[in-house]
Amino acid sequence: MSRYLFPFLLIFILFAGGILLAVLQFAKMDRSRLTRTGFFSMIYLALLFTADRLTKSYADLAFTSGATEVVIPRIIGFSYTVNSGAAWGILSDKTWLLSVFTWVVIFVCLYCLLLKPLYSPWMHTALILIIAGGLGNLYDRIVQGGVTDFLMFLFMRFPIFNFADCCISTGAAIAMVNMLTSAEKEPLFLDGTVDKSEVSSRKTEDTGSRDETEQ
Repeated sequence: MSRYLFPFLLIFILFAGGILLAVLQFAKMDRSRLTRTGFFSMIYLALLFTADRLTKSYADLAFTSGATEVVIPRIIGFSYTVNSGAAWGILSDKTWLLSVFTWVVIFVCLYCLLLKPLYSPWMHTALILIIAGGLGNLYDRIVQGGVTDFLMFLFMRFPIFNFADCCISTGAAIAMVNMLTSAEKEPLFLDGTVDKSEVSSRKTEDTGSRDETEQ
């Protein structure tokens, strides 16, 4: 058994646990809890950002540049590198441009998360993951001029990645699935005129109307 299996499992538990806790926390989100929701959002952002920093610090201490270690044969391993660009070396040495783009994405997501609270707890969770991952990689670019990557798939050709990348990718996937599967009349944001009970009744009425028409 690889001596790096435990650190990998710890990373996985931190990541999966962060998603699960966020989903459970925001599953019953409503207008009466917006202040509390914003408070917990900041806590989860801080926890995910801290988890990213801890895993990257471990990689900085445990590996040298270019070092590769197998964690689970033919599945996943560690390969340490500091990437000055994005995935697949895109925009290599354009750290300033990637930093500006990341700032814009984080700002938009924070605006939606805190100032325009979202109707869907899944979309809320997605934004938390995207912001946390964006902050994690942005910290690297500002402090050390490149992003620390150390996770590597062994069964396919795929860019080396990190905990923050997992957050961003998962958040983007959740947001996409949520947009594709949400009801046509389901609002994107919570506001003073629409709440969940109203939307649920609309869905019921629409379904009943369609059934009557079909009959």
